[in-house]
Amino acid sequence: MKIINFDSNVFPFPVILLEWFNVDNLESLHEQKKYINIFLRKEDQNTIWHNIFYNNIKKDNMFNILYINFLKKHIKPLYKEKIVYQKIPSLRVHLKDNVAVGEFHKDKDYRDEEWTNIVKEKNYYLPLTNTNKYNTFWVESQEDKKDYKPVLLNYGECLEWDGLNLTHGNKKNISDYTRVSIDFRVMPLSRYVESNFSSINTNTKFKLGEYYSLL
Repeated sequence: MKIINFDSNVFPFPVILLEWFNVDNLESLHEQKKYINIFLRKEDQNTIWHNIFYNNIKKDNMFNILYINFLKKHIKPLYKEKIVYQKIPSLRVHLKDNVAVGEFHKDKDYRDEEWTNIVKEKNYYLPLTNTNKYNTFWVESQEDKKDYKPVLLNYGECLEWDGLNLTHGNKKNISDYTRVSIDFRVMPLSRYVESNFSSINTNTKFKLGEYYSLL
């Protein structure tokens, strides 16, 4: 795992979300809309905040420009070649008294395992709020070791890690602070191979021009 530090003033992702969501504080989203039931895996991307985010990111280019500039400055130099990146980052909203993702899993559980062994894509976790042990995700240190620990980051930090092979998930957020974050996946172009599998949430093929773009 590697922590990438960045200037939050140069990359003010939360400012855009505050405007899109029409709120003053991302950490108190749970006060705007309450969901009684704990989210299951197929429901964790169905909040009003996800709907706003995925609708706006397709028609308002502000967030996408910031995202691509972040990739150019902080992610692409790690590979020293062209990168294949997740075209639309995944939004996570870990509301108070709920979960952000409905189950512990490895990303390869939802992909072709032979394909994952070829592309070896990396995961990046970028919280847009500060985190605590209740509202962040938990991950094991080695595959199947199950020694889960919370990933504690502040806004201005981004984590590179292996979501393909490490089991990860989150627990019920018993803190008073909602966590909002984005995550995305990247691989070097030299390892890119098309896959006919589709993403679990958007049913988008793992191909350039669909789930992925080239930078």
